[in-house]
Amino acid sequence: MTNGKLHLTLATLPLFQGVAANDLAHVLEKVSFERKVLPRGATWVEPGEVCQHLVFLTEGCLQSTTQREGYSFSEFLEAPNVIEPDILYGIQRLYTSHYSAATDCQLLMIPKNDVGRLLFDIEVFRLNYLNLLSTLAWRRQEACIPSPCPTLREAVIHFLISHAKYPKGKMTFDIRMSDIGHYVGASRVLVSQTLHKLHADGLVTIGRNYIEIPWVERFKDLKI
Repeated sequence: MTNGKLHLTLATLPLFQGVAANDLAHVLEKVSFERKVLPRGATWVEPGEVCQHLVFLTEGCLQSTTQREGYSFSEFLEAPNVIEPDILYGIQRLYTSHYSAATDCQLLMIPKNDVGRLLFDIEVFRLNYLNLLSTLAWRRQEACIPSPCPTLREAVIHFLISHAKYPKGKMTFDIRMSDIGHYVGASRVLVSQTLHKLHADGLVTIGRNYIEIPWVERFKDLKI
C-alpha cells in the first residue's frame, strides 16, 4: 500500500478522524503498519490469543463469534471499524471471541509500542481513543445493570442487545428459546410467542435454535 493510499485510508478510520494532515504525515513517517488480507472464511484469531496490535478493519466484513454457557452469538462488523481497542492495554490482553472473514477482508495493524507513541504525540488520536474507551465502558455497564422491563417483549429485546459489543450491524444467536426463558424468567412458550411477534414486526428472523437481528441499531433506537 502506497503512502498516498495509506493516508486516505487512515483518514477514514475511527481513531484518526479529525487528525490534521501534517500529523497524518508524521504517523506515516514514524509508525509501522502491518497489513493482512483474509480470504472469505479464513480465521483471523481464536479466543485466548494475546492482543499485540491495535487492529482496524479497512475492507470487508468480519464475523466475531462468542461462546457463552449453553449458547453462542455472532456479530458482523463492517469496515471501517476498530477491533476490541480496549484489550490492548487491559489487565488480560486476550481476545474473547473467534474472528473470521465473512467476506474478503483487509486488516491494518499497529504494534502496541507505536500505539503508545501515537497516544503521546497526537492529541486528537489520544482524545478519540479515550472517547472510544469511555463509550465501550458505558455500554458494558449498561448491559450489566438489570433493566426494569415491565413486559416480556422488553426483557427479550434487552437480553439480545445486551450482548452487542458493537453499536450496529447484524447479529445472530445460536440459542434455545428455553435458555432465553431462563435468563428472562419466562416459559419457552411465552418466549416463542414474543419472538414470533418480533419476527412479524420485521425486527428478527427466527429458526430452530436460531435468531438473526438484521440491524442492531434498530433495536437500540426502538421505543418499546
